[in-house]
Amino acid sequence: MEAFHSSLDGQSSLPPFDSSGHLPVGIHDCSLDALARATRFNSHRRKLWSQLISFLAWPILSRRFSHAYIGGGFASNHAEPRDIDVVLETSKPFGAESMAAVERFFAIGLDQVETVYGVHLHFWMQNGPSGLTDYRAFFQYLRPTPPSINASCGIARISLTAPSILGQLRSHLRGEWRAESNQTSLELTATRDQLGEEARRMQGVMGQLALMGQYTPKMVILTDTEGRVEWVNESFVETCGYTLRELRGTKPGTILQGAKSDPATVEILRHAVRSMRDCDCRIINYTKDGTPYPVHISMGPVFNDGKPEGFLAVEEVLSEARQGATAAGLPS
Repeated sequence: MEAFHSSLDGQSSLPPFDSSGHLPVGIHDCSLDALARATRFNSHRRKLWSQLISFLAWPILSRRFSHAYIGGGFASNHAEPRDIDVVLETSKPFGAESMAAVERFFAIGLDQVETVYGVHLHFWMQNGPSGLTDYRAFFQYLRPTPPSINASCGIARISLTAPSILGQLRSHLRGEWRAESNQTSLELTATRDQLGEEARRMQGVMGQLALMGQYTPKMVILTDTEGRVEWVNESFVETCGYTLRELRGTKPGTILQGAKSDPATVEILRHAVRSMRDCDCRIINYTKDGTPYPVHISMGPVFNDGKPEGFLAVEEVLSEARQGATAAGLPS
């Protein structure tokens, strides 16, 4: 199985906005942190940023998309953009695999994606049919304006396979934020109260994942390198009945596994943690009141600057139909 990261990474910063308030014309490679530094400067934009991070979790973890292009009002210094214009580029050229990657979103409904996440979504794939070949038209790349106004805008591009992408996603999902001064190398860390407010807002957004049904993972767990829980989202708490306080510092398996948990799968999960490898499996877990439930787990190590930082796991409770397929040995 491929690892959750590749050998490529985006640049760390974006150019300053031009006189029209947009990025200079062009495609500007950047990291998640760099985009946050440029765009997350008031309460309205912080809310949109939390929604964007929640939205990007599945495209990043699925490994079916290579880049996210972000433009429009969000990639500007406008105080209150209405939504976030996003184009996802598929990892594969036009064909069955790339269409399978985008079908998930069409099954949900692009209007529903915009309602839940504030993301106005489009797709781009190499060698695709008309409508899937020119993402610049989606962004109105060159806007007709009076000659006196320079309203041509640029686009931010984030690599969804960069070595640091899971580390940055992990940090933002936890609601942590570090702002770096443009004038000095001094790092500014948000106050504890600000972190708490950010975490509460993020949990509220993650709770909206339930609206996306089976198409979006409902539970997210972040652990340290030893597999001990650091953070879980609201959906995990609602499903399992354990609070973050009860789980923090424990290994999930010691609390969630029980009599019907397959020992061979338990060992696979343990080996993945010991060897810092990704893992994809199904297992029976238990809620706090002892109710068993089948769950699909996708787990991968998080790296920052090549150093292991922990794990990010996404869990989805299996429906009855998918349970049956699993029991019969069929793909689901």
